[in-house]
Amino acid sequence: MERAERLLDLVALFLNAREAVAWSEIQESFPDDYGRGSAEANIRKFERDKADLAELGLALTYVQGEDRDKDGYLLDRGAYYLPDLTLATEELAVLYAAGAAALAEAVFPFREDLAHALKKMAFAAGDEPGVGRDWSRVVVPRAAGTGHAFVDDLSRAVASRKFVEFDYQAQASGEQTRRKIDPYGLVYRFGAWVVVGYCHLRKDLRSFRVDRIGKLNVNVARPRSADYEVPADFKVATYAVAHPWEFRRHAPIDVKLRLSAALAWLADRTFAGGQVLERGRNGVTLGLKVRDQDALIRALLPLGPGVEIQAPEALRTRMRQLLKELLAQHASGERRRKAG
Repeated sequence: MERAERLLDLVALFLNAREAVAWSEIQESFPDDYGRGSAEANIRKFERDKADLAELGLALTYVQGEDRDKDGYLLDRGAYYLPDLTLATEELAVLYAAGAAALAEAVFPFREDLAHALKKMAFAAGDEPGVGRDWSRVVVPRAAGTGHAFVDDLSRAVASRKFVEFDYQAQASGEQTRRKIDPYGLVYRFGAWVVVGYCHLRKDLRSFRVDRIGKLNVNVARPRSADYEVPADFKVATYAVAHPWEFRRHAPIDVKLRLSAALAWLADRTFAGGQVLERGRNGVTLGLKVRDQDALIRALLPLGPGVEIQAPEALRTRMRQLLKELLAQHASGERRRKAG
């Protein structure tokens, strides 16, 4: 029997038990897994499975029977079932719909765990027509394509705190380097998955877009032992809401940005978190703390003439030069098109 199937069957055995399950009963239920070989080997295999269940939050406890009670193992049901969420049926339906939408994505970590949680929610909602167990009959569509294979590997590495190694290609320079990182968290932001962790090459906290990763290897040595500890002050939510130009790449600089009246609404959207220096009928002037200048330029280019870098002068010069190069390329393309 495959390991995953065996673990699920073990959970089912203990959930259905009303009293402690003796070792002899476990062997009878799993003759091919715990009933063959030496007694010592069978016990070792069962202990490994117990450890795997404990990592999932499903600890088996051995109890010493008294009087008519027998010795055996019990599963803490409180650790298995979801606590009472005290949510209305309509609220559960919204959560279920959101979870089903996430499963429809081609790439989503812990798909199996989410699907299992949705089944629990459907069961908890009851038998009322149109809700509850009717949800479990919903067929969740899958998005076209397989998505990026590394998201699931990275999510498991984050959960088990195992270091990873991969090739990484920088967007700005195209340079490819081999990285070893301790992944602290994985977030989805601005249309891409990003892994955040301590980079051993740069000796600092770094963020990496998963779609620029190649040849990823997760450390498989000592699978039940963590390779690192996540700093107590680390909050992955910070990176979920951070802007690309706030990620650490260069020494931080102060940038003064002017938005026209037509683009003033972006001050509270795209550039939320910036310091409003001036707001009037003609537009908004913002102060930004920028750590990745290239990322800021990429964000500004689509906005056209309605945005202006006022300071520092070096960044203004870079922006003007890039615009001149783009205009030259466009003009060259137009000449070739007309000539052809």
